[in-house]
Amino acid sequence: MNTPIGVAEKRAQLDAAGKPWPVCECHAEPMHWYKDPRGKEGGNWRCAVRVREAQMARKRARGVAAFGSAEHRASLAQWGAENSQWKGESATSTRVHDWLRRNYPKSGVCEECGKEGKTDYAFRHHPEKYTRNREDYRELCRPCHLAFDEEVVQRAAKRHGRRFGRSRIRV
Repeated sequence: MNTPIGVAEKRAQLDAAGKPWPVCECHAEPMHWYKDPRGKEGGNWRCAVRVREAQMARKRARGVAAFGSAEHRASLAQWGAENSQWKGESATSTRVHDWLRRNYPKSGVCEECGKEGKTDYAFRHHPEKYTRNREDYRELCRPCHLAFDEEVVQRAAKRHGRRFGRSRIRV
């Protein structure tokens, strides 16, 4: 996508050349200077309103609704149980994790060690079925998550009366 250069840079160029700032005839809005997308010297003036309209047309063609539009509001009405594809409690663990990420943004603080950084949700009640209850998950950093998963594997091994490593059991 073409990107506008800084307004101050272009204004300085126009002032040095003694030219006025161009205004769009159709919308009476200031126009923006866009560099050539191939990295060559030069570029062209474009109406900001028309650039935005073109972006929205491309989004509509791809099926992306504008934020706040009627299409967008209609798509939001189909989230969760309102959607015909809703699996409810029979959703896979991946879909449940996706749902958690959307509905419960992570704080970035590990609940085990308190370290800040990238965290993941870990399900507390293996081997039970995944739920959509936030209380059933812990937000853990990667080292704590791996340690937690190892504990789950060892508990499963003990329950089945044998010893085996992580590669033999999927958590």
